[in-house]
Amino acid sequence: MQLLAILVAISLLGGALYMLWRPHWAILAILLMFPFEQLLHAYVPSLLLTMGPLVNFTVGGVALSAVISQFMGRESATVGLWNGTTISLLVLYVLTYLSVLYSPGAPYVSSRLGLAIPQVLLMMIGGAVLAPRLDRLPAVFAAFMVIGTLLTLLILANPSATFMSGRLTLEFEMTGGQRGNPLAIADMGGTIAIVAALLRFRRASTLMLAIRIAAFISGLGIALTSGSRGQVAATIVAVVLFFPVSRQTKNARQFILTALGLIAVLGIIYLTVDLFITDQNAARWSAEGAQEGIRDRFNRVALLLGAYLGSPGSWIQGLGINAFSEIWGEGSYVHNLVAEILAEQGLIGFTCLILAVRYAYRHGRRLWVAHASDPILRSAIATLLAVCAFQFLLSLKQGAFWGMPTFFMFLIMLARIGCRESILAAEQETRRQYLSFWDPAVSTAYLEDDETGESLPATA
Repeated sequence: MQLLAILVAISLLGGALYMLWRPHWAILAILLMFPFEQLLHAYVPSLLLTMGPLVNFTVGGVALSAVISQFMGRESATVGLWNGTTISLLVLYVLTYLSVLYSPGAPYVSSRLGLAIPQVLLMMIGGAVLAPRLDRLPAVFAAFMVIGTLLTLLILANPSATFMSGRLTLEFEMTGGQRGNPLAIADMGGTIAIVAALLRFRRASTLMLAIRIAAFISGLGIALTSGSRGQVAATIVAVVLFFPVSRQTKNARQFILTALGLIAVLGIIYLTVDLFITDQNAARWSAEGAQEGIRDRFNRVALLLGAYLGSPGSWIQGLGINAFSEIWGEGSYVHNLVAEILAEQGLIGFTCLILAVRYAYRHGRRLWVAHASDPILRSAIATLLAVCAFQFLLSLKQGAFWGMPTFFMFLIMLARIGCRESILAAEQETRRQYLSFWDPAVSTAYLEDDETGESLPATA
């Protein structure tokens, strides 16, 4: 246990130093921050009492350094940054935080904004500025899958990981029974499973296939053991819907291979469910338990929308941030992103949400169409689309967007990558036409890529 604690602490320090050296990997620190924080506190319990926010501060510092490096380095940190999704979400958050001035839930939320706003800034700015270039996206997903799988195995192997009310959580010693958040671990597990199922690699091998299968089983498995029903359902839906999108089906052979691959994935899902649902958590996965959770969500949504519709004077600007607390009780929220934004931020906020999703979808679709013939980039784009869909489904059952913007972070990443690729492609085409105009016979002239500095054929 002592040795593992030392190794975990060293990995935090080593990872932070490496990301300072290679800032484009800093996005991984943001994506894995919450599960790693729980793992570190479980292996080194004294940290929670002496330096509770150590991981948060470390990740924040790494992200800030990476952002500064992006602006000071060769790669442009602003190309594609100001797109429709980024602007729409910026307006939404400004309106949301200003609504504390008139929200009936202001007394309940004001004290929590001090912790929420830095977290939102970290994830939103990190997702926008640190979004990887398209050619680096497969490597970032692969690294997330491998590191996330290691974290998952360390969590499952930790003696502090025990079941309570049918949910496997990490119990922190020296805190009087305080436990980690199972939803954060399940979010990571679901994302790992999606990446393992959809992402393709240029060098396919038996070893890589084994790693992907292990990652998929461990990711879905930890979501199952954590008792996070929504995460498991959203993972399966995202994998089934986007597996055909991630594969080429131009002919009968490719179609058959894709169909067989999907059948294999469904078989692994069945085996994983059978392996990880035991007597200790079976009650959590009963039909009665699921129905109770669904009824609770519907009741919350109906109550909030009823209050909103019953206040015509609030239809435009909404009831205000966390107004649900005034209706349901202190510290509560509606557990539904769409209902929350419509009722609490009104038609203005809801319009911002629609525009943000629309612009991100448009950029994602253009990316997929442009690179549909490249099996690696096609799968990476499909994986990012699947993760966005996964997070959207989760936003319909958990979280308050003003404090945990995970869905919006991935949405911004998608829009930034797509917008940047469109701008760079347009600039490259302009240069090609310029050279062709002055010397149409030139077919081997080379241009320099603004971001990598590499020489590219002018006709590419």
